[in-house]
Amino acid sequence: MRVQSVFVYLFFAVVIIISGCAAPPVYPPAPPEQEYRTAEDYFNGGVRDYRKAEYGDALEDFGNAIRLKSDYVAAYYYLGLTYERLGKLNDAERAYIDSIRYDDRYLPSREALGLLLYDMKRSKDAEMQLGVAKSLGSSMPQVFYTLGQIDMEENECRKGMVYFKEALRLDPSYLEAKVALEDAEDHCRPKAAKPVKPAPPRQEKTFKGGGRAIDPDKF
Repeated sequence: MRVQSVFVYLFFAVVIIISGCAAPPVYPPAPPEQEYRTAEDYFNGGVRDYRKAEYGDALEDFGNAIRLKSDYVAAYYYLGLTYERLGKLNDAERAYIDSIRYDDRYLPSREALGLLLYDMKRSKDAEMQLGVAKSLGSSMPQVFYTLGQIDMEENECRKGMVYFKEALRLDPSYLEAKVALEDAEDHCRPKAAKPVKPAPPRQEKTFKGGGRAIDPDKF
């Protein structure tokens, strides 16, 4: 009986030793990251980077998308947005213009370019782009607010009021448009005429006698 117990202990000891020396389990390798192969892949990756505020990566992805598809209108638009975030306004302007060059009815680029030009103190150029955006059916409150501001700069307060009202119709909580409308209404309100003081009555000069007689020989 004791011999049998010894064999049982030896058996378990051998099993433990073999288990300890066994090689660790082999797991399948992790799949490699998906490589971007198309312009759309790069564009979608750039949009993800932009939304995560990873602007350097976004620039690279949008640039690759355009490299593979030179007329990629939306990629130029997002490229412009990214440049704006980085404070590179001239580069942003060029990107929006390239987008419009390939599709002159692409509304987002018209809106973005007009607002950018206004921020760059180029009101006339901004007015042209925002006017086109309006004709294309823009529903962005900032477009109408900015058009109103441009009209106010040109002392066209009634036209400005129309744009401010449209901005508020699109976004009733638009505080800047509300304040601008109040200012425009005050500016357009006719001022009360100042009362005109009556002219004093005219007094005719009269000759009163009693003075020294005039000697005709002196004439």
